[in-house]
Amino acid sequence: MRNTSDAGDPLLPLALWWGIEVHAADHPAILEWLADFQASDLPMADTIQLLPRLIRRSAMLGSQEELRHCARLLDLATTAEQTQAWVAGLAEAFSGRPLPPLPTELVTALSRVEGRYAVILGIRQGDAQAQAAGIRLLRDQDQPIEQREAVILALGEVRAEVAIPSLQQLLDERPTDRLALACLVALQNFDRPELGPWLVERAARMSPAVWESAQSVLASRAGWARTLLQAVATEAIAPESISPETLARISWHRDPQLQAERLRLFPTPETENGGLEAQIERIEQIVLAGNGNPLAGQKLYHGAANCGKCHVVFGRGGDIGPDLTSYQRSQLRSLLLAVVHPDAEIREGFETVTVLTDEGQVLSGLKVDEDPQRLVLRSADGQTTSIPTDQIDERLASPNSLMPRGLLDGLSDSEIRDLFAFLTSTTPPN
Repeated sequence: MRNTSDAGDPLLPLALWWGIEVHAADHPAILEWLADFQASDLPMADTIQLLPRLIRRSAMLGSQEELRHCARLLDLATTAEQTQAWVAGLAEAFSGRPLPPLPTELVTALSRVEGRYAVILGIRQGDAQAQAAGIRLLRDQDQPIEQREAVILALGEVRAEVAIPSLQQLLDERPTDRLALACLVALQNFDRPELGPWLVERAARMSPAVWESAQSVLASRAGWARTLLQAVATEAIAPESISPETLARISWHRDPQLQAERLRLFPTPETENGGLEAQIERIEQIVLAGNGNPLAGQKLYHGAANCGKCHVVFGRGGDIGPDLTSYQRSQLRSLLLAVVHPDAEIREGFETVTVLTDEGQVLSGLKVDEDPQRLVLRSADGQTTSIPTDQIDERLASPNSLMPRGLLDGLSDSEIRDLFAFLTSTTPPN
């Protein structure tokens, strides 16, 4: 812990934490060690996030004794910065989980803490004053965006209906996509029929990324989905703007009239193997007809083709789907099948999970975390939803990939060649 030269080592700091974690259940020994050796003041303690990890571990276990231990650990903080960092570990442990009753010792320790994490924990406790403070914070444009985002998500998690007008007002102000997406995730938690028409009316004002997420929200509840389809039927919303993922989510609702309207507006095409083979053959001929530009393809990958939103290649991209850097990309036919028909082969660990809640909500995505209290899913638009397990009515494994079809539909022949020149590259293009 005193050897700061190891701070930059990729493995030793984590190994240090594992060595300490073995003894973490011995609360008196941990507290004595921290007091005697002032380990919390050592640089390596900051490197391995020692106190936030210890606090998060105890908070996740959730017993009253473990929570009292959190209070004792918080009392070891000597600076406001340490306190904020350690309370952040506590807030992270409770993120997306039902907040247990807090012992008097921890309530007292937290009452001395100020800042956004104290507000978030207060919101999670159902404290009306904390909710009011959170609403003021989310409205304050001078606050850092990550703080406003965290408060928005916390208000949504606890379904603080007092926050709905402020969330709607913030969306109407057309904030950054990051804040708009957080508002949509929060609003998705409220079973309020009027929110569906309200979102549909604002579709034309949304950026493409926000509209994609708004569709996911609208498709999650049968009433909202019905409003979305009515807007398509009256041509208020263009049918081509509705994504296949949205239609797939709507298809899970147990509402015969809703399904009949979906099929009327969006007839399911019969995908024959021959048709799929012909499509792959056509694109293969385009790719082989000339040389593509890998650098231009890289721009398409992270731009118009929208691949980089979900997949990393050469250290850049999203983490929703698997990292493609080590993927066998030299086999053009296999690569074409994965792009044209993503449902053909879904990698283990990237299967889509669909959940039906006890109030009729449909949520789907990749499982990113699960414990006895909650299931956490990440949807195709990158948004994370935490679902209490006691609210799950049915859980289904979907045969469909989160990866959308038709990624090549809007590209010219030369752009397709550029994209595949990049995808088949073994090194980053210069």
